[in-house]
Amino acid sequence: TPAVGWQPEGGASLDFRGNTNYDTSTGAVQSWVMNKPAGVVDGDFLLMFIVQNNPLAFSSIPSGWTLIQDSRSDHGGANAITYYKIASSEPASYTWDYGTGNAERTAACLVALTGGTYDEIGQTEDGSGNETCVAPSVTVDSAGSVLIAANGQKDNDYSTLPSGWTEVMNVTAKCNLWLGYKTDVAAGASGSVTWVMTGAKKNDSIQVAIGP
Repeated sequence: TPAVGWQPEGGASLDFRGNTNYDTSTGAVQSWVMNKPAGVVDGDFLLMFIVQNNPLAFSSIPSGWTLIQDSRSDHGGANAITYYKIASSEPASYTWDYGTGNAERTAACLVALTGGTYDEIGQTEDGSGNETCVAPSVTVDSAGSVLIAANGQKDNDYSTLPSGWTEVMNVTAKCNLWLGYKTDVAAGASGSVTWVMTGAKKNDSIQVAIGP
């Protein structure tokens, strides 16, 4: 089992380990449980992307997660929150709780990579609403990196999805979340990522670079 903080030797490419999805978009809940992706070992890179139908704070979150993006204080409507951590003696699942008397529709995707280091996040927080959603380009530091792209919004379907990405979640039911990834990415500018919706809604678009 790799030690905590393990990365592939010699700048080797990272691999996609797996993902788990959770969706309460058809009804609000106080707390929800995200299962750990299968096969996770110590040193894996974990990325948690959460979309809420409306902004609501957590009363408690699982330990060890680092917040890298949060639009809840910036605008109403669908809001994205992004965390990461390096796996270390991970539990079988993670409980996220809004607290007694609070409930919200939520969609989430937990991605596991075979090691890696968080490099950069690019985000567009659209609090006024637009049919076209764009996650800005990020700088990929090293060849063999992984890119994660995600979009969160409410109520609308997608009419156009990004091409060239491996999709692992696409839920469109009140609280919408699309997430995909690319592996073996070359160093340099990643380029932007674009989604088009069937109508204008508040939304968040995210792109994350994880390096070997």
